[in-house]
Amino acid sequence: MEYTDYLNINIRHKREFPCTSISQSREILRLGLHPLTADMYHEYLGTNVYSNTPKVRWYDSFDKDDIPAWSLFALIQLLPKNIIKIGYNLNEKYKNNSCQFYLNILPYYKQQVAYEAYLDGEIYYLWKSNRDNLFINVIDCIKWLVENEYIDKKYLKSYTNDLCDVKYEQD
Repeated sequence: MEYTDYLNINIRHKREFPCTSISQSREILRLGLHPLTADMYHEYLGTNVYSNTPKVRWYDSFDKDDIPAWSLFALIQLLPKNIIKIGYNLNEKYKNNSCQFYLNILPYYKQQVAYEAYLDGEIYYLWKSNRDNLFINVIDCIKWLVENEYIDKKYLKSYTNDLCDVKYEQD
């Protein structure tokens, strides 16, 4: 079963699914994620007021004042399934080897998100977060992926994109 299958099974409509808050959305945009990777948005109602109920994005654009928002499903789809490290030292026995770390999401038990490798019955972590909220763990993972240049470049905004203007920087 794919790591996103449990979301597909349990979620019938994106409208019933939580998404990033306005501040989380601004943080994700500051990281450089392209706004069109979002599957929802916070509708601008005027005078710096946004709707309390996020809406599903049906088109390939936003109104200029709307703020993109990501469901957990959309965020998880941005995560690479594995990361290959070349010249990585797992332990004294395995020095300067190539190692493949796999994405592991434990949504029900620990709320954990990790990139891990199994070798000789042991687990080695490249990255791990097990805070109490799966949503926050996935956002933390995306931050780490962007900072370490592991995220697929197609998900990042280009320097010529005018959708991410200064208004997203405000809190």
